[in-house]
Amino acid sequence: MLVDAETVAYAWSITLVILLYGFLPPIVMPKISLDMPNELLEDLKAHVGDAKKFVSVADAVRTACRKMLDHLDEIDTRHGRIEGGS
Repeated sequence: MLVDAETVAYAWSITLVILLYGFLPPIVMPKISLDMPNELLEDLKAHVGDAKKFVSVADAVRTACRKMLDHLDEIDTRHGRIEGGS
């Protein structure tokens, strides 16, 4: 069975991608559960969906947490509790 050079090159590229991703550590995203007032959830949902800022409520919550932590890091840096960024 003869195989052309293009097929061999494609097979090698796919093999390399499989090997590369096979050795990368998985992204750990633990699930959490929380109680949230309905009014806050409804306000969040107003920003979720097609042509809106967030693709899901989970995305909105993750983004809000990241922004809050960045803000807290800035405050801690100003007060000398941490040096530089995070």
